[in-house]
Amino acid sequence: MSDVETRTSSIEGLGLFATRPFSAGQRIRPINVAREVTPTSPLREELGERADHCDYPNGKVVLLGYPDRNVNHSCDPNAYVLYEGDRSFLMARRDIAAGEEITCDYNINITGGTAWPCHCGAARCRGTTVGDFFLLPIDIQREYQSLLAEWFVRAHHDRLRALGLASDKALTIRPASASDLDWCAELMAANDPWLTYKCSVQWSINVLRWPGSSLYVAEADKSVGFILLHVKGFLGSPYIAAMVVAKEFRSSGIGSRMLAFAEQVFAGSRHVYLCVSSFNARALALYERHGYVKVGDLPDFIADGYSEFLLYKRLG
Repeated sequence: MSDVETRTSSIEGLGLFATRPFSAGQRIRPINVAREVTPTSPLREELGERADHCDYPNGKVVLLGYPDRNVNHSCDPNAYVLYEGDRSFLMARRDIAAGEEITCDYNINITGGTAWPCHCGAARCRGTTVGDFFLLPIDIQREYQSLLAEWFVRAHHDRLRALGLASDKALTIRPASASDLDWCAELMAANDPWLTYKCSVQWSINVLRWPGSSLYVAEADKSVGFILLHVKGFLGSPYIAAMVVAKEFRSSGIGSRMLAFAEQVFAGSRHVYLCVSSFNARALALYERHGYVKVGDLPDFIADGYSEFLLYKRLG
């Protein structure tokens, strides 16, 4: 049985519906792209191909195949599109019940699109699908900030920066030098889960020196975070041992960028693992949003009353 089905929608025409529950952050399905639309291969209206069946990743126009072209717009969507290289995935933005229609906001990762009246029926329906991220109310832009694709952020960095939705300088991720170690350790000790566990700066330094691991620093106009990777850190498989973004730079896509970087480092491997503490809800939501799935629960592993969740993502 398929996880989704197409049937009549109360929003418009046909819609895509869940046939089973999905948890927030879970991948619903890979999006089916029929083909790229180009001047020499335009939409064929006589075959029912329409502009609202298209997506616009990184300057391209692609025609969505079935059933994904039937995903309707909502001003309060329960799903969104995650872009990974040349592939894209439909992701649950919040818990979705079996039988619920799966919706996305058409105004994410787009500029200069066509506007039309919206009848999505959401309590916060804005009345118009504007076809442009920058025409959304600023509070909605901030809400959707973490859902912006890396290619969209690159293309519109200056406009996003002016809105406070991007740093002043393009983000780079580089191997750490010896002079970065103290800063990384202080950042680690001052943030959860290590803060709750009362880990010292010296303890953090020892972790960051884990034999066989690689430490990378994320920089914008200054250092804004780090990620610690080990190619054989969990049962011989790639492991994300630690990742921290400085508090003043959170909610700007840096954590997502570092996760994508880690997956590039581990490209060619089948799996990647990480652990997240049960009380670290913000980090857990980020990982689940990027397709990491909980596969284990280690109760009282580090301290009584707290669990460590083992998360996994298949890469290859």
